[in-house]
Amino acid sequence: MTTDTVIVRYSELGLKGKNRNEFEKKLVWNIKECLNQNEIVHDRVRRIRGRIFIDGPSKCDQLEQVFGIQSFSPAVSTRPDVEHIKEAVEGFLTGVDKETSFRISAHRGDKTVPFTSEDLERGIGAFVVDTTGAKVSLKKFDLEISIEIYEGKAYVFAKRKPGPGGLPVGSSGKVCLFYETERSIAAGWLMMKRGCDISIICKEKTEEMEKLIRIAYGIHIDVIEGGIERFLEMDCAAGVSEQGISNLEKYPIDAVILRPLVGYTEEEIKDILSKVY
Repeated sequence: MTTDTVIVRYSELGLKGKNRNEFEKKLVWNIKECLNQNEIVHDRVRRIRGRIFIDGPSKCDQLEQVFGIQSFSPAVSTRPDVEHIKEAVEGFLTGVDKETSFRISAHRGDKTVPFTSEDLERGIGAFVVDTTGAKVSLKKFDLEISIEIYEGKAYVFAKRKPGPGGLPVGSSGKVCLFYETERSIAAGWLMMKRGCDISIICKEKTEEMEKLIRIAYGIHIDVIEGGIERFLEMDCAAGVSEQGISNLEKYPIDAVILRPLVGYTEEEIKDILSKVY
């Protein structure tokens, strides 16, 4: 099945009240940076009622690294009537047979269509049963086909790919990462997940550092070679250390030092690093 739209979802941005519009704009900007840097052809990126739509790309896996994205789905767009939706759904039924369990999930962001979400779920569910012999199961299922309707179009998809969550990079303050070992990459990743713009102070650039820079869609990470005292020359709200609870030490500068890895196990830190590499 060839998709023509990617639906992007976010969760934490919805809690930002009056600032929500600015957070959404920043996320759209960062998504565009991701698409452009990875040379992903697309027509446009647009916001619609708690969703962001990317028109054009058939594959966009790099969105897994864009902070602020909760999940995303490659989808097929079609007219918002039952017959056209059935045609789109049929494209997701390859390999589905009587041994397959499935469910249909529908959401109407556009209330002008002449049917309810429940009507659509029942109608499309019956169509899938008639076409494949598959069994409906609302709790334990092999396949979930989702239908969302927004602004005169229906979008059909069968996958929800996870993003890193958090806030869009660049939507919070600026911090300075003291690069010491590979663990510093995990500390920087966590601060970026909280929306922070970061700079890095290090003795020398490393390959691991370059990988973190590569996924910083929406910001430019400055790398300054030198000692920690260089922090005092920079416009950063706080320093960021890789220290954990077992190796806390005081730094020789008068500044706020954040230690995001406190409370993380070594396995959890390795999992964070796997997201970067």
